[in-house]
Formats: sequence, C-alpha cells, structure tokens
Amino acid sequence: MSTDLDTRNNDWEGILATGERILWQGKPLPRLSFRGGRSMETLMAVVFMGFSLIWMKVASLALGPLWIFGLLFFFFGLYMALGKYFWAAFKRQYTWYTLTNQTAYIANDMPFVSRSLKSYPITSDSMLEYLPGDAATIYFGSEIEKTNKSTRKSENGFEYLEDGDKVYDLLRQIKKGDV
Repeated sequence: MSTDLDTRNNDWEGILATGERILWQGKPLPRLSFRGGRSMETLMAVVFMGFSLIWMKVASLALGPLWIFGLLFFFFGLYMALGKYFWAAFKRQYTWYTLTNQTAYIANDMPFVSRSLKSYPITSDSMLEYLPGDAATIYFGSEIEKTNKSTRKSENGFEYLEDGDKVYDLLRQIKKGDV
C-alpha cells in the first residue's frame, strides 16, 4: 500500500531537516488482527465478563432492575477482551508512515481527534526488530509509559506493512549510513 512520492508537495516544508529526503511512504494494512494480543489481559477480561453475567443473573432474581448496572462491567470486559483489536484496526485506517534518510515518522489523523506526528531518528545505535510476513512489522524504538501505579513498555515502529522487506532494507541502509 505504498504511495507514490511527490517531493514537490509542500506538506513536509518546515518538518524535514536540511538534507533530509523522503525514501518511502506507506500505510499499515487496516485489517483486523489478533496478533500481539496480551493473553493474560484477555483471559482476565473473559473472567470479568463471566462474573458480571453471574452477578446480573443473581441481581435480577433478588434486586430487581439493579442487574442493569452489570451491563457496564460486561461491556467493559468485552472491550478488554475483543474491542481493543477492533479499535487498533480502525486506528490503522488513519495512520500514515514516512521514512526519510534520517527519521521515521508516524502520523495519525483520527476523526474527532487532533492530528499527531511522531518522529523517531534512525541512527547507527537504533534498535531494529523485524517481524516478517504478509503483514510485516518493524520496530525501531521503544518508550516507557508511566502511570500512577504501573510502568509499561511500548514498541514504536511501522506495523502491518505490505512491503516490509523493502522498508526493513531501507532502515538497515540508514543505520549503516549508506543512504
């Protein structure tokens, strides 16, 4: 799903550094995928849903209309078990990738959400992890996300690529300084 490059376009003016040039642009495949799921998280969500179903049944017998509150918990569990995969596929429809001779860019333009553009410099020290296949993924960095109670590592990269071999080769050339 790579797009033709039009370097005459001024969309990148003020974003690219001096001497930086676009080597590749593309989009992730938007299809639904259960790859990369967190099995323990999904299992806990299913248990949560089961508990909420039992609670709703008992509440409907004893407490009348209070069983309806169990729906909130059931739908939360449903999202945690399956919804996150549908959300990720939806989000990929509004994601674009750009690779220059110095930087990897990931752009998002979701409806009703502000646009974002993240940049990841590619240097000789950059980590590259390649997951080949018909929907290849290439990770080139990671971030630590801290919340009040936990820390979570997220991988940064181009996911669900149709032409992963080509992009991975370009990234290796950038790391070597051959581009």
